[in-house]
Amino acid sequence: MSGGTRRTSRLLLQLARLGALAGFCFGYLGALHPFFDSFAPFRLHLLAVVVALSLLLGWRRMVVAAILVVIVAQDVFATGAPVAGEPLTAWSHNLRFDNPAPLAEAERIRAADPDLVMLQEVSTPNAAIVEALADRYEGRLICPGVTAVGGPAVMAREAFLDQGCELGLAWARIETVHGPLTVASLHVHWPWPFEQAEDIARLSAVVETLPRPLIVAGDFNNSAWSHAVHAMSDAAAAQAIPGWRNTFPSFAVHLDHVLLGAGWTGEVDVRAVGGSDHTALLTRFGPR
Repeated sequence: MSGGTRRTSRLLLQLARLGALAGFCFGYLGALHPFFDSFAPFRLHLLAVVVALSLLLGWRRMVVAAILVVIVAQDVFATGAPVAGEPLTAWSHNLRFDNPAPLAEAERIRAADPDLVMLQEVSTPNAAIVEALADRYEGRLICPGVTAVGGPAVMAREAFLDQGCELGLAWARIETVHGPLTVASLHVHWPWPFEQAEDIARLSAVVETLPRPLIVAGDFNNSAWSHAVHAMSDAAAAQAIPGWRNTFPSFAVHLDHVLLGAGWTGEVDVRAVGGSDHTALLTRFGPR
């Protein structure tokens, strides 16, 4: 390889590294404009590109990459805390509107036997899941979604004390061994240029009014460190259970979350299931 070719190749690598680094940094600026929040789900992917190109360009470039790895690792490897007393269990899952095997999904839920079920993309074809579990869950609510792919749903063993619907949000107040609890299932659009920011602003205003304590679970279509999830967490006076989980394997991103209110803690297990492009989450949670 000639000297000119080597210089050109190195320049291209440097430009690619700067582009990936810029994209990585953009993901921290979602509060400024929804455009930047569209980079947040891909923070790990962009970091991997920065690290790989830094290795190719020489060890001096690895200093910045190493600092970024340390910063991101704190979010990735964080874990939830186990519940000291009797835990509640919740199953949350984006079913996929055209799930080809809804009854198989119902049997998976039945086998897990959660106290609460929060579903997204409940559509005419897969609503059979909710009906198939009617003998297990007396409280059942399906609400309209933000798109034609279906809406969110909430189920609980006992009848609801109260309930409500918004586009993209189903919520219910239930009685538990730990006292009354509000349960919400949420599904919003993809980030900019889609309507995620508008959905979050609209639904945050609703969530702020819901009685506490509160658990919000669903498909946020963004990462836990995004401005979108932080905004909903603020509205719910809650925090996402920490840690990174591959809940949308097609792109290896973490889009599905569980938010728990102050004074509550929990752990999440990822359940790989067929028929959907999302994994399911089984959460064990309760008061600290």
